[in-house]
Amino acid sequence: MTTPGTYTFKTSTMNSGGSVTVTLTFPSGGSTTNDWKLLDGNTWDPGTSTKKFTLNSATGYYEYSQYFSTGNNYFRVSNGATVYRGDEAGNTPISSDGTWKNLVAYNGSENHAFWFQPSTSGTYIVQIDATNNKVRIQAATKYNVTFQTPTNGALSSSLSSATAGESVTITATPISGYSLKSLVLTYDDTDHDVTNSVVGNSYTFAMPAFAVTAKATFTNSRTIYFNNYVAQWSKVFVYTKNAGGEEGNGPAPGLEMTRVGTSSIYSAEIPEDTNYIVFSGSGGATNEGA
Repeated sequence: MTTPGTYTFKTSTMNSGGSVTVTLTFPSGGSTTNDWKLLDGNTWDPGTSTKKFTLNSATGYYEYSQYFSTGNNYFRVSNGATVYRGDEAGNTPISSDGTWKNLVAYNGSENHAFWFQPSTSGTYIVQIDATNNKVRIQAATKYNVTFQTPTNGALSSSLSSATAGESVTITATPISGYSLKSLVLTYDDTDHDVTNSVVGNSYTFAMPAFAVTAKATFTNSRTIYFNNYVAQWSKVFVYTKNAGGEEGNGPAPGLEMTRVGTSSIYSAEIPEDTNYIVFSGSGGATNEGA
């Protein structure tokens, strides 16, 4: 079925004579396919464009996000069968306040494109009302990029706000002697730990349709490991000092180490300037890790 309407058909899983009624409807234009594209440059050929509109089921309009710079921008649209142009012979600019403009079929001689002159460069949403053959432009929503002020370092962003899908780079810069331990982006009421994706203290992502808050943790420690396979202590401690005799992980026996899963390996973070380490245990021999 490709035509909107109401259909009745029999099914093999019902008793003889039973039927099901199906109503098939399509928003904005009544079509099962979407061939709407945005055309720019110096050609009217819709086959040269990959800028395909997406049907927004919430509004019933076809939409495409396009970056427009200040100054003159020209474009046409096509539904695959017909190329549409601006509707005025004088070709007045289209506005970005959501005012609808008529779609007029291009007949091969009237060379009018839609003309857009934004006051600010940025991403805009081009919408098509395929039912009423109209087009309009609206400024895309921008979402803020903010930070929780970290200690022992700083955060910066390539953009203070961005539209959904726009590329944003967060950079975490530690003070001398420290390094980045974790980077978390919070949006949609969820913490997204991106620590493992950080490259050279920077992380680049596509802006979601939410405001984003970045949180970073900096540390002057490094992770060490101890294999408890032979000693088989029930607990493992690490005691450290630096060259000045300062105890980095507290007084003896020091910091209790953390077991890695169910293995015999234990880990702990110690200060970067450590130059003296003692491992000790408690509980006597056990079968753990054997």
